[in-house]
Amino acid sequence: GFVDPTNIGQFRHSRDILRAWTPESRVTDIPSLNATNLNFGGTRFLRNSSYVRLRFISFGYNVPASVLDKVGLRSARVFVNGENLLTFTEWRGFDAEGFGGSRLYPTPKTYSVGLELGL
Repeated sequence: GFVDPTNIGQFRHSRDILRAWTPESRVTDIPSLNATNLNFGGTRFLRNSSYVRLRFISFGYNVPASVLDKVGLRSARVFVNGENLLTFTEWRGFDAEGFGGSRLYPTPKTYSVGLELGL
C-alpha cells in the first residue's frame, strides 16, 4: 500500500507516511514505521464503499406512421442512451464498484445517440 513501510524503495508512497508515530510525534493516525504489529492486511484501511448508481437509461421516440408514409419508410426511431451517469457514494477512490481486482479504473460514462430506420 501507499503507507506500507515494507515497500519503501520499491513503490511510490503517500506523504502520509511522514506522519508516522515517533516518540516525539505521538498524535497521529499512522503507526510507527518499525512497529511489530503493522498488520496492513487488517481492518485499519477498511472503508465504506456503498453506492447507488444509475446504470442505464434510454429515451426513444418512434416516428408516427403518418410521417413515415410521406418519406417512404416502414419505421424510424430516434434514441439516446446513457450508462453510468450518476453515482451516489461517500467513497473517495476511483470507483466504489471497481476497487481492487482487475478493475483498476473507474467505470466510464457512456452516451449513445442513434437513429434506426426500417426500409
